[in-house]
Amino acid sequence: MNGVLFLQLRSELENDKKKACDELACLSEANKKAETELAAAREENRRLVEAVTPVVDSLVPLTSEDAGRPLLDRLHQMTGALHGYIRDATHACAVTILGVVKAVMPHQDMEPFATGHVAGVSDEDLTRYEEEVQPVADAMIERLDF
Repeated sequence: MNGVLFLQLRSELENDKKKACDELACLSEANKKAETELAAAREENRRLVEAVTPVVDSLVPLTSEDAGRPLLDRLHQMTGALHGYIRDATHACAVTILGVVKAVMPHQDMEPFATGHVAGVSDEDLTRYEEEVQPVADAMIERLDF
């Protein structure tokens, strides 16, 4: 009986060893796949940081106090800085355009420019005028230096 029990235990041990080897091989393959995916994600992250850093640096310049600050924090701060940049650029364009209008027509009432509405002009006419001045606007934008 001891011999039969021994053979049965030996068979079970061999089966357990085979299962363990199969599971280890499966885990090894999963580990290799995870390492490959991790390497790809790290490369993507490196490329993303490389691409976004100049933009963030231009809108949120690094100071000595920011030296250890994570890029992601600066990226979040960039949203406010971008809003300010767009506002300043829009202001510079408006000042340039209104300066030209005032130079050409010194007595022109500037109020319609502030409200965006001209009494007695329909929306359709305003749209047509906007289309007519589009090439002039394009030329003025080309001339602006930001």
